[in-house]
Amino acid sequence: MKAEPRFWFAIPVHNRIELTRSCLQSIRKQVYRNFRIVVCDDGSEDGTAGILAADFPEVVVLNGDGNLWWTGATNECVKYILENAAPDDYLITLNNDLELAVNYLGMMAKALEHKPDAVLASASYDIAQPDRLVEPGERMDWVRAKVRKLDPVSYDYSGLAEITHAPGRGTVFPLRVFSSIGLFDFEGLPQYAADYDFTHRARRAGFRVYMNYDAKLYSHVDHTGSSAFKGGWSLNKFYGYLTSIKSPGCLKYRWRFARKNCPRLLLPSYIVLDTARVLISYLLKRRWRMC
Repeated sequence: MKAEPRFWFAIPVHNRIELTRSCLQSIRKQVYRNFRIVVCDDGSEDGTAGILAADFPEVVVLNGDGNLWWTGATNECVKYILENAAPDDYLITLNNDLELAVNYLGMMAKALEHKPDAVLASASYDIAQPDRLVEPGERMDWVRAKVRKLDPVSYDYSGLAEITHAPGRGTVFPLRVFSSIGLFDFEGLPQYAADYDFTHRARRAGFRVYMNYDAKLYSHVDHTGSSAFKGGWSLNKFYGYLTSIKSPGCLKYRWRFARKNCPRLLLPSYIVLDTARVLISYLLKRRWRMC
C-alpha cells in the first residue's frame, strides 16, 4: 500500500500576526494530519516570533531581516524543507491571509493519487462571501497580453482543470520541481510575479499545472496586495504604483517577467499591450486628484 504523501507548508510573513494566527489555526484543524509547517518571519515588528513560539510550538520559524520580501522569505522556507524532507514529499506555498477548508489537504492528497507529478493550485474563495470564487484558475494569452480566467460555462468548478500558471497563494509542488528548476527568482522578482514565473518555468520543464477546485481555501481579500495603492488617486500614488517593489503594477518587474517567459516573437507587442493595460486600468479605477 502506497504511503500517504507528506506536505510541508512554506509561509512567508511580515507582521499581520492576527492573520498568521488564523491561518495556522486552520492548518491545525485539518482532517489529514501528515504535514509540517515552516514560517519565515521576515523582520516582523508585532511580536510574531514570540507569539508563534508560545502558541504554535510545532511550527518551525525562520528569521529574516525585513529585506527578503515574498520571494526571499519563501525561498528560505523552501531551502529548509529541501534539507529536511523526503524526496517524494510535497511543498505548499501559502500566504498568511488565507485559511484552509478542513478537508483541504485531503483533497490535495486525493488529486495527487492520479497526478503525482503535477503542480496543483487551490480554489480561493472570499472569506467574507464564502460562495464567491475569487481565483478560478487562469491561462495566459501571450498574443493579447492578458490572462483568461476559466469560466463556469466551460468548467463546473470541480475536479481538476489544466492552467498555464499558478499563484503562490496555496499551490502544491512536488519537491522534484525544485530539484529540476531551482528556487523562486529573488534577484529578478523579489515580491510580485515570482510565483507565476516559477510555475511557467515548471511547466516548460515538463510539470503540468492544474487548478484543483476540490481543495478550497478562503482569502481575506481586503488584505491581499498593497493597501498603499488603493483608494483615491494622486500623482504620488500613480508614480508609486508604476515603480514600487510593493506594487503589482511595477513596470520594471512586469517587463522582467515578460522577458523571462513570453515567446520572443511576441515580446514587443506583449510589453506594449501590458503596459497600456496597467496605465489605463489604474486611471479608470481611481478618481483624478492632484497632490
